Amino acid sequence: MIREFAVEPEVMATWPHFREIFDDLGASHGRLASLYPSDWIERVRRLALQLSPPVRAAAITERMRQSPHRFIATNRAFDRGKDWLTNAEKHEPPRAFDAIIARTNPRDRSRVLIAGEFPRHQAPWKVPRQCEVPRTAANLLACAKLLLDSSEEILLVDQNFDPLEPRFKDPLAKWLQSRATNRPWRRCELHLAHPLDNGMPDKKVLANRQHHLKQLADAIPSGSVLRAFHWLRKPGGKKFHPRFLLTERGGLHYDYGLDEGDSPGDRTIVTLMDHDLWQTLRGDFTDPSPSFDLAPDCIVTIPGRA
Repeated sequence: MIREFAVEPEVMATWPHFREIFDDLGASHGRLASLYPSDWIERVRRLALQLSPPVRAAAITERMRQSPHRFIATNRAFDRGKDWLTNAEKHEPPRAFDAIIARTNPRDRSRVLIAGEFPRHQAPWKVPRQCEVPRTAANLLACAKLLLDSSEEILLVDQNFDPLEPRFKDPLAKWLQSRATNRPWRRCELHLAHPLDNGMPDKKVLANRQHHLKQLADAIPSGSVLRAFHWLRKPGGKKFHPRFLLTERGGLHYDYGLDEGDSPGDRTIVTLMDHDLWQTLRGDFTDPSPSFDLAPDCIVTIPGRA
């Protein structure tokens, strides 16, 4: 659902092209611009001083600084003895960019889009923000894989998460273990609803659930620590119902939940979250929350050992 685009530095540094492309980037739009090569932002900054009026060049630099969620770091090789477009074109599947946006297309490559000329209402620039996928751990991960690769934080939100059920545990393991083993999560959290008994917090059930949550250690990468939160609805506040995967760059809404289906044909709808809604929900599941209450004994910490 989320695609990676390589944008030639000269294109991003030219104000009319920047204005056309920049606001359509970000996880909420399904498009991330690759930081290719590693000094791509600095290249754009320097070129903007040459290719755009001073005020526009400053605006390009400032807007990029304020919007790290629109970009994705890449570890693709870059030969500094060759031009940018030749480098970008050489990457083949599965490491190929979804598309390359450049000033020209001298070798008539199908993946190269000419800035200012390509049809924005067609693929690959047109990206579906919502899709229906099989409810398997592999497919649930595939929707979020590129987002997770570029993120340092992961928040999984599902009020009904059951650590005893493989249909919950298996997707959790795939999400948390999807990155290189030498990259522990900076923030790794699971957010659940506090169990209730006749509308009141049920501490006995909570303690039992927290005990079972600790058995998730073998699903969590070594070096990462999962913190599981049990939230209570504030009086008159919003209900804890939808299921989400949130990172510091964006999020996805999983319609049926974060678990696998119970039949081979079971499917769920996955939606890229609007940027403003993502920001609101990140606040909802950060202590102190404007929407939910959290007692000190409602957090359990689980060091990983996978």
